[in-house]
Amino acid sequence: MKNSMGKEKTNFCLLLLSFMVMISCGNWQDQIKEDVAMREKLATLIKQPQDTIDLSNSFLNEFDTLYIFPPYYLIGDIEIETGFNLEEFKLSNKSKDLADVDENSNLLLFRRRGALTKYFLFPRVNGDFSKATKHLYLPSESVFVKTSSTDSGSTWLYLIDVKR
Repeated sequence: MKNSMGKEKTNFCLLLLSFMVMISCGNWQDQIKEDVAMREKLATLIKQPQDTIDLSNSFLNEFDTLYIFPPYYLIGDIEIETGFNLEEFKLSNKSKDLADVDENSNLLLFRRRGALTKYFLFPRVNGDFSKATKHLYLPSESVFVKTSSTDSGSTWLYLIDVKR
């Protein structure tokens, strides 16, 4: 009887261990999908008449660290800076190697309590973060000034971080 219970416990532990390994081997992008609603909210905020955008107020309690990466930024460099494993993350279906941030987008990654919780690609035509001075922002630092520039006959809206 004792031997039978020992085998059942062993089998149960092996089953539980197998289940935990299967879950942990999943890619984060399978668990966290691009947050389209947040992307649309940011686009709406940028259209408002105010001169600044405060992402900590707009996305209250969504992050304790925000990463913003400009176009052409390499996935490997993002992994080094953030500590996230993005090996199989495909940022753009337009890119042949699917390895870099698309030329038409900025990548926003939201970290809360050490984990990646949300992300979205933000089209540069809606607002371009490429002139921001860094990649990592705490909520108190996530204020951006809207400024426009005319390049090649088109008006381009840049979002530049406010130095505090």
